[in-house]
Amino acid sequence: MEPKILTTNDRGQLTLPKDMRDEVGARVFICSLEDGGFVLKPMQTREEFWDECDAAFEDWKKHGGYTLEEMKKRHNL
Repeated sequence: MEPKILTTNDRGQLTLPKDMRDEVGARVFICSLEDGGFVLKPMQTREEFWDECDAAFEDWKKHGGYTLEEMKKRHNL
């Protein structure tokens, strides 16, 4: 997607173009400053988080996991 020039209003707000919002599919973003510019990254939704938790739990039920001692040994702790 081509970069677009955006302008802020009097309150410092800007509107993200619809085609870009649709491409990303997120409504909540994490905003940070990097190298003197703004960086917006989509934040994981609550539903996506729970989907990942469910998938991890199903994987654990299928393949098992590690005990605390195994984890310590595995990571030299």
